Amino acid sequence: MKKFVCFIFVIIFMCFISSFSFAGEIDIAEDELITKEEEIIIPEKEPAIPEEVKVAASDIEYADVPEVLYINQEFELNARVLPVDSTDMIFYESSDQNICKVNSMGQIKGIKKGNAVITIKAGNIKKNINIKVDIKSVLIETNKSCVILKPGGEFHIESKVKPSDAKQYINYKTLDSNVCEVDSKGNIKAKNYGTTSVVLSNEDTSASVTVIVNNVIQNGESEVKPDITVGNNGEDDSKNKVVKISECDIITKDVLKDMYENNKKLIVEGENYTITIDGKNIVNYNNEFNTDIKLKCDEGKIS
Repeated sequence: MKKFVCFIFVIIFMCFISSFSFAGEIDIAEDELITKEEEIIIPEKEPAIPEEVKVAASDIEYADVPEVLYINQEFELNARVLPVDSTDMIFYESSDQNICKVNSMGQIKGIKKGNAVITIKAGNIKKNINIKVDIKSVLIETNKSCVILKPGGEFHIESKVKPSDAKQYINYKTLDSNVCEVDSKGNIKAKNYGTTSVVLSNEDTSASVTVIVNNVIQNGESEVKPDITVGNNGEDDSKNKVVKISECDIITKDVLKDMYENNKKLIVEGENYTITIDGKNIVNYNNEFNTDIKLKCDEGKIS
């Protein structure tokens, strides 16, 4: 009986030990599994880089180009590619850099007289621009700056443009057609008493000739007086214009403006007095100037 009880006790003890060992192994296996799972790192996928979408140029716009570009004159083409989201780059080139240059920003510059073609490219689009480079005139010279004529009298204005290789085209215009008329060749014909100016101009510069029409020309005196020597553009000759009061009793605003702009001087000789009008000292040329002054002497005082 005692042997049987001991046998049962041994069996129970062994079962207890076995269950304890098995449970420990399970716990250890679970711990090892968790550790291994924690060590596994799944790399994240990098975002895909989208391919660049190319947009072709469909047109090129640019600023209105002047008909003539003068030497050393610069002009910005301000070109842009359409559509605005086009990926095509814009390029410029000149057919002759010795006549007209263009840089990478589309700025053109006249170099010497001649013709050139500026080409603008973007993708498959190309625009050609014809450029004419010319010499700018800076001065119009005349043989006289002031003439005195009787009604019906005539005078031819000899003129030339400087520099000599600039365009020699000159336009003639009278400021008062009631006083005189002028044709396209510079021939003046006096009509009625008065004073006015004939303006000579082109696209670049201008000059003027003062015309005085009266009926007082003394015997042996030329209608176009030799002492009319005040030059245009502020260049004074050896004498100033001298007229008698009977020849120029009213100086119109057009003449005053011409004297002011071209630095002319006019001397009017009256009875017992002389009036000197210097163009550079004129403050307001929008009024007529009456040179016929009546002087009275009363008790030693002039009024």
